[in-house]
Amino acid sequence: MTIHFMGTNMAVMTAHKRKNKTQYTARIRIKRGGKTLVDVSKTFAKKSLVKVWADELARLVVNVI
Repeated sequence: MTIHFMGTNMAVMTAHKRKNKTQYTARIRIKRGGKTLVDVSKTFAKKSLVKVWADELARLVVNVI
């Protein structure tokens, strides 16, 4: 699943199935001019937390860059 923010594909969510649960990892990667400016990932137990975290972090990053 790709999370869109401001018309760009900034974050990608991946589901990892474990023995008795599913974990979700979000990764935000921003490149400019061929160089990686931001590459952050975090793992969550709930899918809804991934979207909240990715949206919040994307807003912060866009305001700084």
